[in-house]
Parts: sequence; C-alpha cells; structure tokens
Amino acid sequence: MAFIYPKNGSRISLSKNFDGKTNEVLLKLAHTQPKTEVFWYLDETFLRQTQNFHEIGISPSKGKHRIIAIDALGNEVSVRISME
Repeated sequence: MAFIYPKNGSRISLSKNFDGKTNEVLLKLAHTQPKTEVFWYLDETFLRQTQNFHEIGISPSKGKHRIIAIDALGNEVSVRISME
C-alpha cells in the first residue's frame, strides 16, 4: 500500500473552478489487494473508507496536515502535506 498522490511533504494550493468553488484535493492510494477496505484519516479524524478504488476528495484548511490510511489488515501509511 502506498500513496500515489499526494507525495510526502507536498505543498498544495487549491484552485477554483469556473463557478468560483474551491476544488478538492484528490487523494489516491495503490494497494496490492484492491478489495481490501482502507480507512482514511485527516489529522486523526476519520474521513471515510474505500474499497476497490482507493481515492477520495477532501478540502482541508490551510496549514500542515497528516493524511493516514489504514487497511483492514492493520497496515498503515501516511503523508504530511502543507495546504497554502
């Protein structure tokens, strides 16, 4: 299991779409066993779980954050990002 996006230490600026709404950051994860459930956290707060397609969109506040993914087998990966 590994993050495809974002990479650890990424500095991310959210852009706005044509309607003026701020776009989300799309988190993507690769897993050797895609059917395994993955539980997503932002700064220790549970976001949601995924299965088969491990990607979610989030809109974190400005500042530094830690994104954590834990699968149903107990494996954990995390990245730190900075939102600008």
